[in-house]
Amino acid sequence: MTFRLGSIPVRIHPWFWLTALLLGGNFRDPRVIVMWIGIAFVSILVHELGHALMGMAFGLVPQIDLHGMGGTTSWVTGKPLGNGKSILVSLAGPFAGIAIGLAVRLALELGWSPSNPYVAQAAALAYSVNIYWGILNLIPLLPLDGGNVMRSFLQVVTRGRGEKPARVISIAVAVAGLAFALRGREVWLAFLAGLFAVRNYQAMRAAASLPAPPAAPEGEAGEPAREPAPPVEDAYATPSAPSDPALAATEEAYRALEREDGAAAIRAVQPALSPDAPAGAREAGTKILAYALLLEGEWQTLLDVLERAKAVLGREELERYARTARELGREDDAVAIEQMLAAV
Repeated sequence: MTFRLGSIPVRIHPWFWLTALLLGGNFRDPRVIVMWIGIAFVSILVHELGHALMGMAFGLVPQIDLHGMGGTTSWVTGKPLGNGKSILVSLAGPFAGIAIGLAVRLALELGWSPSNPYVAQAAALAYSVNIYWGILNLIPLLPLDGGNVMRSFLQVVTRGRGEKPARVISIAVAVAGLAFALRGREVWLAFLAGLFAVRNYQAMRAAASLPAPPAAPEGEAGEPAREPAPPVEDAYATPSAPSDPALAATEEAYRALEREDGAAAIRAVQPALSPDAPAGAREAGTKILAYALLLEGEWQTLLDVLERAKAVLGREELERYARTARELGREDDAVAIEQMLAAV
């Protein structure tokens, strides 16, 4: 299911509806279950719109996906953001939801008293969902918004080396959350905490098991590769910036990879993936994108990219990704990549 909110494309995956239905299974009244699904849909969409609109204010082009784990706002294109703006984009989502919850609470405090019991229950659900989900998203745990804020802050403090400490903190928080959920017999919370602990551990292992990063991009028409980019704190000392936006994007993304900041690399490389970009920049951008997705642990998206770009990446590159997947215990993904080799 797809639609647009203004210029923002929204895609709803079937798993979103199934997960919402399962989470509403405690309600006995079918009308309340339908009401719950509707409130969950609107609340998560408002949350993602908070991210999207803040990103648009900074020149990004967003798209929204609602899926089994909630929602994701990604960026089709746009210039890379600094850590300060990234923090604002991350905070915009939960605070949009919290604002909705507070508005409902304020209306009730000012005397709004629904006579219909279903309307009253809908108001109570809208308040609790938006307030508590908003607070939950502010926990310093990747991939939650609070985790993204923590990572951006650590990138500033450590001068671009905040990825690993952010993963370590996320694992510790997830393990603590898992223990808390098990003690309270909160099955869904325990599942999420365990999943986040595993994903962060895999992402940290992936950083050590990655295939060699893509080479620094070459210039147009076979120009020799530029000198390696300076450290992030000296980035403004680069003698001259490339005039082609796509080539500039690949160099910015490559610098993000050197800092092991996969999320920044994914954002930065988007202009190089445009059909209008030069072929050399598209090829370098595709390799950078695949590496960054691996660094972030985004395996499903990575497999899609490898499938589409297998001819560009070549056998040797695909074999390295397959080996990495197997080293990380992702046997199914390794087999899927090896099957791609037959078509190369």
